[in-house]
Amino acid sequence: MSQMHPSWYHCNGGKISQIGINSANSPTRKVLVLGSNSIGIKIYRDPQGTGYLITYEIHHRNDIPTTWGKISMSEIEIQKAFGLSGEDEQMVLEKFIRQGRYLSIPGPGTGNDGDPNVSIYLDEALVSNVRAFLD
Repeated sequence: MSQMHPSWYHCNGGKISQIGINSANSPTRKVLVLGSNSIGIKIYRDPQGTGYLITYEIHHRNDIPTTWGKISMSEIEIQKAFGLSGEDEQMVLEKFIRQGRYLSIPGPGTGNDGDPNVSIYLDEALVSNVRAFLD
């Protein structure tokens, strides 16, 4: 993370990595799990077959309540969000914002604890894992 990060990016985003892919013996039930000590993210196919669902849970400090969220994305939106589209900056209102390797779901925050968004640093390994998940 040598470049200056955007003001909406939380520094814990660099701690997120792949925890695993659970195929559940079915391509339609495959789940990509990402996380850190305080954040859990799951990406899976929408049961309706129309795209993907992303659920996230953020455990803030003790004095700030846990944040949960769920958004839907098309495959193209997932590609744009996770830097697979070849474009440097992307934003889809109420779904994500990405600047270079810095991603925030469902949108920008203040970069401080307590924000209801997940910051993710998109290193090569994470991007590669998302690409493999989508294939």
